[in-house]
Amino acid sequence: RFKDINMQEKTVRIQGKGNKERMVLFGQKAKNKIQEYLLKERLPVEHHDQALFVNNRNQKLTTRSIQRIIEMFRTFLKIDKQLTPHKIRHSFATHLLNQGTDLRVVQELLGHKTIASTEKYTHVSLDDLTRMCNDIHPVKRMLKK
Repeated sequence: RFKDINMQEKTVRIQGKGNKERMVLFGQKAKNKIQEYLLKERLPVEHHDQALFVNNRNQKLTTRSIQRIIEMFRTFLKIDKQLTPHKIRHSFATHLLNQGTDLRVVQELLGHKTIASTEKYTHVSLDDLTRMCNDIHPVKRMLKK
């Protein structure tokens, strides 16, 4: 809803599982795209309780309509793999963790109640293990001395 977004602070208040409220951050590019959408695409806002993203009948997007939009883009971009909102979320978390983001930060971003939920996103790849052995393993450090 419009009342849940703060464009100046680049935050949006969302309601997650179990009616748990949390704040989510978004970046400058997302802010620019939201502003562009509001100016060029979306019908004028009548009141602050209205949904931010609506369909062509000015009704809030449903879970199914979001899935259809993602499927449309998957087809347009010729992505072979099945793509879902959950897989996009999972990929986001995995990339953050692979780039060294602290697990507690990812937990907060995803709105997980327990760290155990976030730990499911940690995948140690063969490349990661090889890099660790080649670059940062303590034995290699001792051999450099």
